[in-house]
Amino acid sequence: MNYRNWSEFWWENITGPNCILTNITDLLVDHINVVFIVPSDLPWRYDMRLMLEERIKERNGSMELLVEFIDAEDEYPVEEKAGTFLLNKYAQSPKIRNGFRDRGELNIQGYLKKNEVLRNRIVWVKGLTGPAAQNWMDFCKGYASAGINTGIFVLEVHDVGNVTDSSNLKPIGYDENISANDIQVFNEFILNDRKRLDGLWRNYIASVSGCLCDKDAEISELLIRTTDFKSESPECGLQRIAERPEYQRRGGDENSKHILALVRRQDEGEIRHRIWTAQVKSLFPLIEFERNKFIKKHKKDIENSLRAHCIWQYKEKLEYAEDVELGTLVYIMDIENNGCRVLRISDEESEKIRLLHKCRNNIAHAKICTPEEVGKIIRYSSS
Repeated sequence: MNYRNWSEFWWENITGPNCILTNITDLLVDHINVVFIVPSDLPWRYDMRLMLEERIKERNGSMELLVEFIDAEDEYPVEEKAGTFLLNKYAQSPKIRNGFRDRGELNIQGYLKKNEVLRNRIVWVKGLTGPAAQNWMDFCKGYASAGINTGIFVLEVHDVGNVTDSSNLKPIGYDENISANDIQVFNEFILNDRKRLDGLWRNYIASVSGCLCDKDAEISELLIRTTDFKSESPECGLQRIAERPEYQRRGGDENSKHILALVRRQDEGEIRHRIWTAQVKSLFPLIEFERNKFIKKHKKDIENSLRAHCIWQYKEKLEYAEDVELGTLVYIMDIENNGCRVLRISDEESEKIRLLHKCRNNIAHAKICTPEEVGKIIRYSSS
């Protein structure tokens, strides 16, 4: 692909992530401060910041522009006010640094702008949460940027609840802009590189990985790349990822629903529920298609059986082959008349219908199919 990596493809080419970058860039170019509301497990956060920096510099048309990243956890004392912190960090001369008075003519925002303390800077404060996040948001709501000469802000915040929109500070949320379809489409692009993989397998893997990993495209991409879905369960791949040192902090929030948190807590119920959700979407249509195909092929014989043996289904007497469900098909297949099967089909077809019935019954009762069973369903549908 003509992309440096999948992180770039996610942020630049998938609808939801791209809208986030575009909206943030547009606001900053219009000199409006941004509060970017992110999950603690934001995918490819470092690459995202670099891509935004490139966009902003390109749109601004000035190579003198500096994007200053401040790590709130490591660099910002919680008890210090945001304005005071900025003045001490960026004021070039002691006179300006020491010249602000709380009861002076200008508030701290006005003082910073008048003296161009933040000239040519976009100050990006990352890792903000709790009181520190509120402190910075209050400061930015009172900071009406007059352009690059006075500085602009991006506040990357987590777990702060609802953020009030204001003229100087606009919220953009990751979760609100990312849909399940974004993840599904992204996964399908990844799998398109695997030309030897059947299209139905690609669709199935994309769906399972998307349901498991939710909105964390980074973990979804890694799961797809490192797991053989044909021979092992996705739980095996997730366990390997959870053990990798670089992902030890992923899903680290208390009571997190992130997939790696579920793996570490051995929450098999929720993990299997997510796999089941994907199988409902991916396998049910295939099973139903195969049922219809079988009925169409054997319609005359099936309807003869219905007339000859008075077969009931869901408290209704069956008349038409199209209404026969898989369980009833299995029953009809086992009916004998004078020692001969009423519905004469090959052993291969019999095995197929019984497998489809078992899998449909499992899924209908919130159980999941094994990789071997999934492979058989896909093979039947591909033939």
